[in-house]
Amino acid sequence: MRTAPVLSVVRAAAAVLLVASTLTACDGGTPAPAPTTAAAEPATVATVAPTTPADPTASWTAYSDPVDHFSLRYPPAWQQRACPSDVHTGLFLAPSVDALAICNSGFVGQMSVVAVTGDEHNALQLSDLPDLVTAAVTVGGHAGTRQAGTAVASDTGVGPAAGTRLVVYVFVNGGRTYRLAYAQAPSGPTSTNVLADFDLMVTRTLTLT
Repeated sequence: MRTAPVLSVVRAAAAVLLVASTLTACDGGTPAPAPTTAAAEPATVATVAPTTPADPTASWTAYSDPVDHFSLRYPPAWQQRACPSDVHTGLFLAPSVDALAICNSGFVGQMSVVAVTGDEHNALQLSDLPDLVTAAVTVGGHAGTRQAGTAVASDTGVGPAAGTRLVVYVFVNGGRTYRLAYAQAPSGPTSTNVLADFDLMVTRTLTLT
């Protein structure tokens, strides 16, 4: 009998089955888990704290009037003079000594702060200026007006010289009217332009109590 060929065929078939089962286990079974990727950490966003603008008037000279109940600050380089009257004290300011008012004279200088009794808002405002501009303002919770214009030649010769730049703030508080005035002449001792500082003085430092 010839048995060797039969055994060879059986062994070959077994080998085929073994290979097939191995391929099934590797290719047709449960797939290998996919490689995992670590989750990306969220990007860190830098936050910048808001900055408060510096107060340009913080180092200015303080002035307080206990009688007329107001206070303010003015540039330390400015000249100051207080002129008392029967009831009120007028405060006069200027960028130089020559531009500073002289008490009890007709020269009121470049800037002045005065208070009068009662509501004299209308009486203390500017008028009769061809380019007069009036605007409402609020300072420290107190409503008032800011007027600006240019002086013209006067028939009587009284008042500021023609071409003088005029700015006036008027407020009413506590039974008083406050007038803060600026006059910049076209030439002479009061011709220095300090209007920006004058406006800062009023709008940033004036306190009425």
